Amino acid sequence: MTEPTIEGLQELTRLFQQMETKSGRRIVKAALRAAVTEIGKEMRRELSPKVKEARRSIRGIVKGSKRVTAKVGVHVGKGRDAQPAKKRTPSTGGGVGIGARNVHWWILGTTERFRGRKRKSRFARAGKSLVSTGRMPAQQAGLASLAFRRAAGRLPALMQARADKQLQKELARKGR
Repeated sequence: MTEPTIEGLQELTRLFQQMETKSGRRIVKAALRAAVTEIGKEMRRELSPKVKEARRSIRGIVKGSKRVTAKVGVHVGKGRDAQPAKKRTPSTGGGVGIGARNVHWWILGTTERFRGRKRKSRFARAGKSLVSTGRMPAQQAGLASLAFRRAAGRLPALMQARADKQLQKELARKGR
């Protein structure tokens, strides 16, 4: 009886070794991107309707060439500093309101804040003292963890589907 031989074993071994590096990271990134997108959608759904204008500041990013990391939240990713300001008429009095630029105040709360110019000196200028605007308690503390818990049941299937799709792309790329 003759020993069975496998044709193309060296080619297959080389293909799997390459997939451990670049292709493998691309597959992992694709799967993580699917998870981050779903958690971001859930965060937008969970964000209070009082601050619905700020929903567009919730984003995610997946990056890394050697160590892949993923992050989702408020002001994450590219363009995080270029958030649109809340549209106000000049005659509107009061504070700045909660918009895309400061939704983190709503989620995490603030410490004591002041209106006016702060000086290096401990003493306020005569007639130009700082006016306290108070502190804001956290309105939705734990928003990200709540969104993750709510989306956790859907994540494995989404990640698996996206990883399979990316694997097929990588195999097609190697087959050329």
